[in-house]
Amino acid sequence: MKGTTKHLLPTVFVCTVIAIAYACRMLAKFDIGGPAVNHIRTALYLLLFTLWSFSLDRRIIQRQTLHCLRLTAALMLLWLILRTLKYSVVTGPAAGRYIWYLYYLPMLFLPLLGVYIALSMGRSEDYRLSRGTGMLSIIPAALFLLVITNDLHQQVFAFKSGVPGLPVSGTYSYRPLYFICLGWMVVCMAFSLVCLFRKSRIPSGEGKRIAPFVLGCAMLLYGILYLSGIPAVRWWFGDMNVMFCLLYAAIYESCIRCRMIPSNTGYVELFEASTLAACIADRSGRIVLRSRAAGKDMPARRRGSGSFDPMACVFPRRPSAAATPFGRTMCASWRSCVPG
Repeated sequence: MKGTTKHLLPTVFVCTVIAIAYACRMLAKFDIGGPAVNHIRTALYLLLFTLWSFSLDRRIIQRQTLHCLRLTAALMLLWLILRTLKYSVVTGPAAGRYIWYLYYLPMLFLPLLGVYIALSMGRSEDYRLSRGTGMLSIIPAALFLLVITNDLHQQVFAFKSGVPGLPVSGTYSYRPLYFICLGWMVVCMAFSLVCLFRKSRIPSGEGKRIAPFVLGCAMLLYGILYLSGIPAVRWWFGDMNVMFCLLYAAIYESCIRCRMIPSNTGYVELFEASTLAACIADRSGRIVLRSRAAGKDMPARRRGSGSFDPMACVFPRRPSAAATPFGRTMCASWRSCVPG
């Protein structure tokens, strides 16, 4: 029950924040509340993704995956900040246009980070990507350079007036480099989906952890519908960067919950469910945690001097690389308490 409540409360908090932010978006569409509702919505999303990024440091064990998730969270925050600057702060056409171009920094790199994370799933704690795989980052870097210099060549967006202007509907058209950027994002997403599907099988063969794959398909479908310009999609879910950030975070969070991404959580539930008759006590001998197999009257072991053997119930943020296999699963500082 404790474990269920522990997982339920963050979920309720996240859903509440998203619901309030979405309500603020609807109020803004009907000109209710003025600029304040937009500021509240932005603050809520920034708070949500900031807290999520901090939680990753406390939970993720594999350093390669943690590094990619940190970069993912940073790019999400950058995307939201750019969105805020574009619609709430910047008024000049040139500045607004370059902020629009800067959108492509997270848009091009987030799919690549998704590929890196998908490749890291199921690997050992000290796994590192190969040099060849790491060189893939040259592709989005080159594409972003072409986007940010679009004013010079107009091969990503061509302005009908012949000179750069505000990126509003009807003033520009897509050029070949835009479709290359789009193709890069789609290929990376498709590759990540295939990896998720292949690695979603439970080792015992009893089924599949299908939630990450379903969420990935939902994100790809949303992107297709948004680019198709369907009015209903644009009206109800037109906040494209927020939607992609939420879907990316949902995919990775579902991978963590499904144990496809190893995390430093769930040790209390694991210890309580253990068939080992063991308990954990603090330095004063007070039992703070016991397995189900341990009796209620199971005492803590005493030292020869009569003092209690210190057993600190400490959960490390991340187990060290030198931890034993058992230590990677449960806190290495735990010791069994046996009758003296």
